[in-house]
Amino acid sequence: MNKLITLLAISLYLVGSLLLPETKAMAQQLANSAPQRIETSALRSKRAEDLFNLRSTHYTVKDINGKEYKLDELIASGKIILIDFSTLDCKACWELHKSGALEKLYAKYGPQGTQQIEVFWVEAKGAEKSKIQTPNKDWSKDSQGKPVPYAICSDEHMCASLGIYETAYPILILVGAGNKAIDCSDEVRTTDPDFKAFGSLLDLFIKKEDKPQDVSFSGVTDLYVGETHTMRLSYATAAPVTKVVWTAPEGVTLEKVSDTEYKMTATKIGSYNIKVTVTNANGSTTSQVPVTVSKPIVTYPFICNMDAKDKLDKGWRSIDHDGDGFGFDSFMGKGLVGRLDLDPEDYTEQGAEKSADCLISWGTFLPMLAQDTPEGVHFKGANNVVPNNELRSAPLEIPADAVKPTFFCYIKAYLYDKDKENSLKVCASELNGKPVELLVQKVGDSWTQISADLSAYKGKTILLSLIPEIKGSSAILVDQLQVSTDGSTDVQTPTFSIQTTLYPNPATDYVTIRTTVGSTIELYAADGTKLSTRQATSEETLMTLAQLPAGRYLVQISSPDGEVICRSLVIQ
Repeated sequence: MNKLITLLAISLYLVGSLLLPETKAMAQQLANSAPQRIETSALRSKRAEDLFNLRSTHYTVKDINGKEYKLDELIASGKIILIDFSTLDCKACWELHKSGALEKLYAKYGPQGTQQIEVFWVEAKGAEKSKIQTPNKDWSKDSQGKPVPYAICSDEHMCASLGIYETAYPILILVGAGNKAIDCSDEVRTTDPDFKAFGSLLDLFIKKEDKPQDVSFSGVTDLYVGETHTMRLSYATAAPVTKVVWTAPEGVTLEKVSDTEYKMTATKIGSYNIKVTVTNANGSTTSQVPVTVSKPIVTYPFICNMDAKDKLDKGWRSIDHDGDGFGFDSFMGKGLVGRLDLDPEDYTEQGAEKSADCLISWGTFLPMLAQDTPEGVHFKGANNVVPNNELRSAPLEIPADAVKPTFFCYIKAYLYDKDKENSLKVCASELNGKPVELLVQKVGDSWTQISADLSAYKGKTILLSLIPEIKGSSAILVDQLQVSTDGSTDVQTPTFSIQTTLYPNPATDYVTIRTTVGSTIELYAADGTKLSTRQATSEETLMTLAQLPAGRYLVQISSPDGEVICRSLVIQ
């Protein structure tokens, strides 16, 4: 059976197969046990927190007779949409079709009933009409041979456009205002003739009489003086919006693109709140997002080891242009290990120079489930992802007297596909200017250091951009990002016995040192003066730096076995 999953990794019950929440233990249980029928009454009641965000509901779908349906218009009219994504070769899909559940729901909650829902059956592989209507297996007819009352469609792009990715058919979801959706697999399959649990799901969605809800923002909130970024607004409402008002304090200026999109320019260092009030006929809702504005990077070398799980080092931002919720993410966290609940002990020293972590950006394949096999961990997930991610630096003021300003980092392919040519593009742009391509580097199956000469930008403020170009099922790993002013690309490598990581680096108020318990940690100034001594009583030691001036320092770690390692630390 074909496998499908949404970006939010919904747990789906299937007739003939069972997809459990994403853990290795559950995957093993799946392999060793036979599926059994689960009734809705045995499941916990779903709440508003179970609603998840789709990428968009701005989509037009055609039925097999050519009639068009605009999802946004149906939702704006107050309807909730029930979609059954099925495929012709899926036994579970055919069993559901023969059960008549969709016809019963249509009769109870559709145009001839309470008028709350519209129903669509969608062949998710784009099969031809003739194949959908074969005489011995006609999906457009009910079990009595009569035409079904709901729309029969064939659309291979609809899942991905809404933000739903492959792991197990059929997918049954309800879609409502504000791009909100919820898995309704069990509620459709219930043996309850009154479909009470399904009716409860309808109550979770916003109604015509509600004021705007779920007002939220997306965009970069860690700004630097002189930068311009786009901030986007989303909200949920079933009643037409009459007014949207954005406000920003001095220090941040706003330029309107549309009611839901503004360009935001940082003008003054500080912390600010961007506020938006959304109004419909039923009332107004106000929400705000905090943004910080910092000065550009002026201290070099600018070193970012990317070893803090699920947190990029300050000075770099992950830009998720495609809005799928994934960009340059922590390998040990959201990028893979943490998201799929893998054992961290199986993924130590994944970063360049055997460091604790790195960043990962996926290509056309996005793993959503990990299963243990005799050959190792096997990933299942989405194969129809269209990635558009960027790793962008803070503004970098390149000194006019720099000897040889240079950017360098390490790159590597994960799930290397030798039949596909994948690469990483490195670009530079003057502040808010047009990017210039510095190099395009092929990505292989081992860590490789790449570098780009920034001499053309002496005396200028620039942004660096790293853009993956992935044609296969691989991902690209990026680690140990640095900018130096003298062309130096030295990386201080920890020894095998002293596994040492400093983060963030550069640091401001504090630095966390991850090393062997029992090690002695000493901090030295650039002139060799010893400033402090600490004993590592746990795997992580927090060292306060707020009282120290900006500059370059040296951290010396001595293990209980007598080995010594030195690491450079930059304080901004």
